[in-house]
Amino acid sequence: GHTLSTRVHITLLAFCSTKTGLGGVTEMEEDKNPKSRNRLKTAGIIVVLDGDGSLLGTAVLPVVAAEAPKNLTIVCLDNGAFGSTGNQPTPASGLVDMELLARAAGIRNTCKVQDEEELEEAWESRGRGPNFIHVVLNPGNAPVGNIPLAPAEIRERFVRALGR
Repeated sequence: GHTLSTRVHITLLAFCSTKTGLGGVTEMEEDKNPKSRNRLKTAGIIVVLDGDGSLLGTAVLPVVAAEAPKNLTIVCLDNGAFGSTGNQPTPASGLVDMELLARAAGIRNTCKVQDEEELEEAWESRGRGPNFIHVVLNPGNAPVGNIPLAPAEIRERFVRALGR
């Protein structure tokens, strides 16, 4: 089976969706051909963690389906809220099934999970990408204080924790 390791690339679709591809998941071709475009990275495992609110506001799912990267898994963390802006409910909360939205966009390997055991099973059984795992969470976010770390420090800490 597959296991998470430090080789896992973590990025957020909200920050990497671009008109030329998925910025954080792409690399430029080496040639100088003006018709060249970004290509999806093919080395290693690419895992994208994104929220339901963010995925509702982008056209990235059809782009992923069209490019069909074999090494990509999108994990949609669905808490029914825009957590980063004050926990406002998403317009689709309770109305739109994110797994079905991914499937309708053309991503064939999709599943929905509601607990840790189902998530582990989905991770272990995922096939050739792109994969979409819809993780249904309790609404809202837990209250937390300010995080005194820079975003780069948070990322490094997170990637190190995955390697354990």
